[in-house]
Amino acid sequence: MPAQPCGPRVAARTGHKLFIGRSAPRADDFFRPGRPTLSNVPAPRYPMASACYNAAMRVIAGTHRGRLLKGPRGRDTRPITDRVKENLFNILAGRVDEAVVADCFCGTGSLGIEALSRGAASVAFAEIDGSALRLLRENLEALGLTDRSRVCRHDVLRKGLPGIADCGLRIADLPASGPDPESGAPGGVPGSEVHALSCDYSLVFLDPPYAISETAAERLWFKLCEAAAAGTVDPDATIVWRHDARVAVEPPPEAAALWTVADRRRYGSQALTFIRPVTAGMTNHECGMSNQ
Repeated sequence: MPAQPCGPRVAARTGHKLFIGRSAPRADDFFRPGRPTLSNVPAPRYPMASACYNAAMRVIAGTHRGRLLKGPRGRDTRPITDRVKENLFNILAGRVDEAVVADCFCGTGSLGIEALSRGAASVAFAEIDGSALRLLRENLEALGLTDRSRVCRHDVLRKGLPGIADCGLRIADLPASGPDPESGAPGGVPGSEVHALSCDYSLVFLDPPYAISETAAERLWFKLCEAAAAGTVDPDATIVWRHDARVAVEPPPEAAALWTVADRRRYGSQALTFIRPVTAGMTNHECGMSNQ
């Protein structure tokens, strides 16, 4: 429905004399003695234009540069902006090329697809929302990236980082023949397929809901510790956690022995925290991060 001004006709229809003869109420109308309070002012009879939208996202760089991605509908999600995404991958620099990536709480896959476009070997996408997974699969099919991707409906807070079984794959599915003479991959499996089956993640994106509780955040730290102990992440891995800028992401005492914060960047209402293993060294140079 098109927007309607709060003018005399609206006032005549609603019966509020306050609006007769002018387009909008004055500030003193609400605070002068005898005047109506805010609770008495009629609400607009038309929906806000931004109440429902389809957020169009795009690939910033790489082989699929400029391609549009399908995004979520509604105002309950906060897709990463182009500016933040571009800065994120500039900071990561060479750590993306040939990386084995886990995109957790991936939504429709903006970060993981960007990594694939920039040369990542494979990405495991983990998301619990079925509608987001449907859009993610459509994005991957449209870009021809299904052979380097694994998509799983997976609760990271409850189960941790996705493994081979979580993505619907089994080690037994690998051929039992000898190594491939060209790629050196075991079982004659092409090298790209070995990457796709690998869970030795060198780069992990965490994008949990902004409203995540402190208890849930501690649980996520615990899952990172489990992944480090199980060898699910590479000893030189980088974890990128996107969160509300008003919230500080710090490892609890139990996790501080394994993980530490390497860098923080704030972009308006959202922030990026870069997490590295304690044994990996913490300088920006060692993290492959620039000082932008």
